[in-house]
Amino acid sequence: MAIYHSRVTTFSRANNHSSLAAAAYRAAILLVDQRTGKRHDYRRKRGVVETVFMTPEQAPDWALCPEQLWAAAEEAEKRKNATVAREFEIALPHELSDAERKALVKDIGHALIDRYGFAVQASTHAPSNDERNHHVHMLVTTRRMTAEGLADKTRELDGGQSGSMEVKWTREMISGLINEHLAHAHIDARVDPRKLEVQAEEAWARGDHEAAIALARRPVRRFGKNGAALERKGVSTEISKDNAKIRADNAARFDKAMSQIAQIKHPRPHAQEARRRQRRVQRKRLAVHTDGIQVDRIGGAHASDAVDMLGGAESPEPQPPTAEEAWSLAQALWNQDILPVHAASMPQTAELMVGMAERVRTYLRDNALPQAVKELLRRLKALKRRMDVPAIKKKAYQKACDLLDRAQWALTQVNQLNPTGRDVVLRFRRVAWVKHNLESVAAAEAALSPERVREDDDRIVIGTAEVELWSRHMLNRFPIGAIDVDTALDPEGGPPKKLKPSAPILKFPPPFRGGPK
Repeated sequence: MAIYHSRVTTFSRANNHSSLAAAAYRAAILLVDQRTGKRHDYRRKRGVVETVFMTPEQAPDWALCPEQLWAAAEEAEKRKNATVAREFEIALPHELSDAERKALVKDIGHALIDRYGFAVQASTHAPSNDERNHHVHMLVTTRRMTAEGLADKTRELDGGQSGSMEVKWTREMISGLINEHLAHAHIDARVDPRKLEVQAEEAWARGDHEAAIALARRPVRRFGKNGAALERKGVSTEISKDNAKIRADNAARFDKAMSQIAQIKHPRPHAQEARRRQRRVQRKRLAVHTDGIQVDRIGGAHASDAVDMLGGAESPEPQPPTAEEAWSLAQALWNQDILPVHAASMPQTAELMVGMAERVRTYLRDNALPQAVKELLRRLKALKRRMDVPAIKKKAYQKACDLLDRAQWALTQVNQLNPTGRDVVLRFRRVAWVKHNLESVAAAEAALSPERVREDDDRIVIGTAEVELWSRHMLNRFPIGAIDVDTALDPEGGPPKKLKPSAPILKFPPPFRGGPK
């Protein structure tokens, strides 16, 4: 699962920062500050994939040399508390290849240059402990680069209202380019620059409760340079202790919420049946007659008790659709879902649909026509369900993969440096959750195997044959333009009789329900 992260920081002399030191550390190179004579040697640093320099087209050649570029950046600032450099720290999707991440870094760098005109040193770092922690440090000058060198400062990034607007633009630009590169690589993952609370509320509103719970986590604190160095040496810090507590709290909240969601999705049988009875009573229109008293629309939890006390009876179950409603539904199914896909393989049904209006006028008083239309609707619905199966299976597979990504991400959040008893239990649960989701992915993938796909295609073929047979029967039973109208009428004018089809009915499995197995 791709994760969005971007941060803008500044380097100031007031905090004893040096742009040369920052550039040397991020690129793992040796730079000498000619102004102070200090050597910044980080050539033993590991994890740097590559460093590229990007400048505006009119910039001088020396802007591509790190020692000259950052020496000029230091020389251009005279104040003792001046800001000497800025940095854009950006997470790169681990789903992309090295070449694709390199192209993404260049696109982001050129977008920043086009807007601000500064010089960029982009150092891409490889993951250390977390294999997904690909990121890039874009160290940029605080001044625009012209043909003569460094010019006026990019004060729109200094802060205030303009700074907030620029930060918003930067976040949207970065997320947009990341999503474009993910789409170009045919990867379904996407990033979202909005706050976690906003994403969680949106996920809950659309019914994706698992995603909402995962997004509603409390963020951990970030280490500074000194704190990160202490952690690498195995020294415990206050931030690491706070983060361990935050992760434990997040895990406890996540597990509790997931268990509550599971109880909602899988209620106890007796409670489920009680709620089903209550809903059935509430949605019925009750008309009770006893001793001249009429009670209309009795609702609520005690509606059935009131009916029994009054000696009445509930109204019958909702009636099936009329012939007119069935024909309208059949038309919608055919025109919107089936015709665009199976028009060539269903000529009988196409002919029936084109001339159906005239058949209705011709056989208006034929009692067999309504039953025939309802049977046609039933077969069209069965075909539509079978046509939906492949898409449902693909969606189930994608959801299983997303849940697996979340489970694997949750496993990485367990404290493994200084684990407590709670961490051990939590890791055991997270590992079990990952295994469960691996099984779900395997099952969903098996449902998309070539054998299963052929079975689904065969079911669709059978469904089209079912509809075609019934359409041919209706064409023969209700012809138009070749008979007298009176021959189609029921001479006795009796009640409707059950239609006996002249077309055989193929035996096929029951309609698909409940999602792919």
